Amino acid sequence: MDVFNSINYRQPYTSQDYPVLKSLSDNLYIQYSINASKSDLVVRAETCRATPTNRPYDTPQYVFIADGCDKDETIRHYSYGMSSVQRFSMQAFRFLSDHRFVYLHCDLVVCHRYDYNSTCARSTSCSRRYRRDVDQQSEDVSGMYALSFGPVMKGKESADKSAGAHSEASNTTLIGSLNGFGCLSVVLIGALLFMIQRSRRRRSDQTQTGVENKGELSMQNLGYT
Repeated sequence: MDVFNSINYRQPYTSQDYPVLKSLSDNLYIQYSINASKSDLVVRAETCRATPTNRPYDTPQYVFIADGCDKDETIRHYSYGMSSVQRFSMQAFRFLSDHRFVYLHCDLVVCHRYDYNSTCARSTSCSRRYRRDVDQQSEDVSGMYALSFGPVMKGKESADKSAGAHSEASNTTLIGSLNGFGCLSVVLIGALLFMIQRSRRRRSDQTQTGVENKGELSMQNLGYT
């Protein structure tokens, strides 16, 4: 079982990549397959679950495939029908939201391609009709295998997103500060203009009073009362 870094399924994670860092909004692109010389063998996940340790049956656990049926609504399949290679994806937040480290475990069933009553032949959506047929399915299974992957580690909610959020908050604070300084500047300028205008009026009044006083003195000196 392999986990890939994109929907292209070109580059699987290796042991050197452990722990694989995933944010809660990331998808896990999972592939499991069977390498067999017989072309009539196909594979299907009977049960898949996530646990906080490398023990496949440890608790608590999050089961996302049970009895060959999808139990998580974020699962998307990229291969259909009876095949030796199966691919699907699911969002990491389903289990990483509660645990920092997570391991994925799947129990795989290998069936004969032309056995249409086997687990491998069932639909992944598992309608009621298929569920009624579970007890009637064929026991002709070539084998069952348990595979694990991990650990997957909860990373920071995307460093870029955090940086963006921090930058946005900083910009908002800066803009708010600039607006505050702008308003304060307007108030100060208004007060300054008022003081200048008031000072000019006082000077004008003093000048006018001085002129009037001089006029009175001149009239008195001329003998006018």
